[in-house]
Amino acid sequence: MKREIYGSCHVSPHSVYGAAIAMPQVARSAGWSRTWTALAVRAFVHLFLNYAIQYTVLYQIALKGNCMNYYAGRMHLCNFGKYFDQCPNPGVTDCLGPGGSNYTKDTLYSSFTTWNSRKFFRDSLLKVYPERASEILQSVNVGEFGIESPVCRIFCLFLFMMQIVEDFTESLNMLHLIRSVPTAADSWLNYEPPSWASKSRAKQVLGHTEMDYVIFRVSGMPKAWKILNVLVIVVPKFFIWGTLAVNGFQFLMETGGIQNLILNSLAMTFILQIDELLASRLCTTATKETMNKLKAYQLFSLDEEEHARDEEVLEEFDARDGTWKVTNRKFLSLLIPRRLLIIIGATAFFYWYYFIRFCNKLPDGSYISEPIYPPKEIQRFGMFFIKWLFYPSSIERVDEPTWVYPNKNVWDPPTWQESMLQKMGFLPFL
Repeated sequence: MKREIYGSCHVSPHSVYGAAIAMPQVARSAGWSRTWTALAVRAFVHLFLNYAIQYTVLYQIALKGNCMNYYAGRMHLCNFGKYFDQCPNPGVTDCLGPGGSNYTKDTLYSSFTTWNSRKFFRDSLLKVYPERASEILQSVNVGEFGIESPVCRIFCLFLFMMQIVEDFTESLNMLHLIRSVPTAADSWLNYEPPSWASKSRAKQVLGHTEMDYVIFRVSGMPKAWKILNVLVIVVPKFFIWGTLAVNGFQFLMETGGIQNLILNSLAMTFILQIDELLASRLCTTATKETMNKLKAYQLFSLDEEEHARDEEVLEEFDARDGTWKVTNRKFLSLLIPRRLLIIIGATAFFYWYYFIRFCNKLPDGSYISEPIYPPKEIQRFGMFFIKWLFYPSSIERVDEPTWVYPNKNVWDPPTWQESMLQKMGFLPFL
């Protein structure tokens, strides 16, 4: 319980982030020897390689979702088809699909490619045989693109957040470590032979080697290194997590099929595992051994418990934990699943954020996609990704949308500038 409440300062032994924090401090403690200096430099090389790979993958996902899909005329899914099994009934919302017709149980397509191909075939027939337009429209049922299961969507978003929240916690732990350890040039590398017997005797009795007496321990670090670690490691790590959460939720929200939703919710988390993959494949054996032996900086002490007499322990147990009431504050604090509430809250926030970014609400309560205006130019790399996340109104768009909601009887579609101004009432950076 002390570990739960007070915690400890540790670095991840299987990640390039942990190696980038620990190896320079070990090298500093060893007087910047040739071997340790080389390993510290390699740790930063792996760190920047990880940034390049993760950023590129996230950039390509954003490029697909916010550019290539726009050119293809793919609308945002929002709540299209949410109640397809109850349509068309009075009082049921989200019954009109992106093609402008009502959903039915046998006309829902969760694949945009399938639905778009059927629409293309119908439109081709209309162009070739315009004199038979009424017959074609009556005979060719295109169907509508929509969600197969809104329940599956919610649970997959929850599972996705549950998987990536650990990485966010790890980033907080890094920040906690930098803040908690002393601001001093303490040694992370120590030689501690046994004091209860001679070294040779201890080796003979316990089977130890010299490496068993070389101790790597998280300790204090100079102020300059703290600042550097925050700017070069912690801040970029938070940024990567945030962009993955935003793009991951967008990717899953725009996946209509049940099977694809389940698989994609698991597949998206591989981006956060790239750092561990690089550490596993590229770090030297010496670096791996050092990271595995690195001891945490404890923020609590068990000396009182270790030296207490048995009678004192039993008395304290009876007084504090042996008897309790349902209204006991500590009992209630343990009963409340705080981690679960945090995950649910984060899921709800990013779910809401998707609707704020891409969806418009109709008078009947339905949520449909905003008109799709592709950018005039594509930047395959650079700050384009950042603009889409934080300042999409700065991106120059085409004048005519590639898709707009066809049923003007229920909604007058705004231009992308008007839509952006409407959303700015919710979040200024939109």
